[in-house]
Amino acid sequence: MKSSYQKSILPNGLCVVSERVPHVRSVSIGVWIRVGSRDESPTSNGIFHFLEHMLFKGSRRRSARQIAESLESVGGALNGFTSREQTCYQARIIDEYIPLALDVLSDLVINPRLERAEVEREKQVVGDEIRDLMDDPSDYVDERLSSLIWRGHTLGLPISGTLDTIARITSSQLRSRLRSWYRPERMVVSAAGNLHHDRFADDVEKYFRFSQRKTTAGKRSSKFPASGDVEIISRKGLQLHLCVGGLAYRYAHPRKYALLLLNTILGEGMSSRLFQNLREQQGLAYSVHSYLWMASDTGLIGLYLATEPAKAARALQSMLHELDVLRQSGLSKEELAHGKAQLKGHLMLGLESMSARMVRLAQQEIHLGTSVTLDETLARIEAIGADEVRQVAGDLLRRERLSLAVIGPVRKNLFKRSDLLGY
Repeated sequence: MKSSYQKSILPNGLCVVSERVPHVRSVSIGVWIRVGSRDESPTSNGIFHFLEHMLFKGSRRRSARQIAESLESVGGALNGFTSREQTCYQARIIDEYIPLALDVLSDLVINPRLERAEVEREKQVVGDEIRDLMDDPSDYVDERLSSLIWRGHTLGLPISGTLDTIARITSSQLRSRLRSWYRPERMVVSAAGNLHHDRFADDVEKYFRFSQRKTTAGKRSSKFPASGDVEIISRKGLQLHLCVGGLAYRYAHPRKYALLLLNTILGEGMSSRLFQNLREQQGLAYSVHSYLWMASDTGLIGLYLATEPAKAARALQSMLHELDVLRQSGLSKEELAHGKAQLKGHLMLGLESMSARMVRLAQQEIHLGTSVTLDETLARIEAIGADEVRQVAGDLLRRERLSLAVIGPVRKNLFKRSDLLGY
């Protein structure tokens, strides 16, 4: 597939990347700020997620209702999210409304009101969001695994913060974070769809006007633990939720594609090893899968399952056995070919979405500083050998590197570190 990727750096330092897809009428736009929960401290935890919420609560030109209606009134959508390393504000609109979307997005990130009364009101909303997460063990167990893997590092902090840290946030703290981090040199505006790059970049320059002041961002620590830990949270319920995982590669790692293939074969879809063994053959779990997260300087690989408490110990050992087999025996020729076809198919089908294309452009710019074409990506996947996948498994899936988080009706001493190590 021929790439129409283009990139511009505006005079104020803001980076603009785009991909033209002329056969659609939609455009997906994202304003990405290189800041997330890892840039917080334990006492300020959750402030960037809270700031993202507050930017939808009114600007100098628009009320909260006007912001909500701005794009929905023309059939579009406006949203935002915060991750461990990035904050994103995104819009999806018909191509003729690109200037309107940029006007609204720039208004959000440059001119928020951050009024004290709205801050206090939003604390209740974010508090409910935190409680909702904690009440959902399938999500909360993943958060607890992250805290174990990055214990003592800000990457292990919850993205939404805690009820205590949210209660202490003030409007002046939010304004300070906005001034320090929401700067053009820390931003990427990415877009995919029916657009022309030069015209789009001109519109971005027109609407995204900042003061001339520059700031120095805090330095991120890249010292991560490599040893595992165990956490058991006992609570009432009918199922036990379990996550096993450890450190993985960064986004730009040379073995990134082998890791993606390993994850596909291990736990993505009904044909994966985990699904076939634990669910189909042994009936140990209804829900079981693996997942990846890759950042600028580290990553995480996790395995999740939900099962009856009586089956939990056996399910964990079966999951760990699959990792042992993968490390020791690797892949068959047929499994390697199947996994490559599955990974390439998922990638190509996903790129039928303009939002997925927009996200891919932004992530490549943030982590690589350039774009990797689809043809290049497919070629890299095809070049993966079985030995490379086995080496990745041996590097990342050793039992001594893994942590375990469990939530459900279980005794706190049911699982121990020795369960992970196999003795």
